[in-house]
Amino acid sequence: MAAKGAEKINNVCLEIDHTNMVVGGETLLWGGKTVGVINSPCYSHRMGKSLALAHVVPGLAVGTTLSVAGDGLNTQATITASPIYDPTKLRTHE
Repeated sequence: MAAKGAEKINNVCLEIDHTNMVVGGETLLWGGKTVGVINSPCYSHRMGKSLALAHVVPGLAVGTTLSVAGDGLNTQATITASPIYDPTKLRTHE
């Protein structure tokens, strides 16, 4: 607990504006500055979304939109609350 507030990275969940799973290792930018990296991507067929876990600099809030760049990819991602789930369970019956 002594290190609370002195974190160098935060683990966050992302919803990525992409029709497929990203590769991983993509750079995350905010205001033109590198602020993190995607380290665990997946595609949720149940939710119909490209998702990922990422390491980012501390201080980025849920709802923050980041640019995603890497391997010819140029898109956006939004930091979302963890865990990611479908609270209305609309996708479970499709």
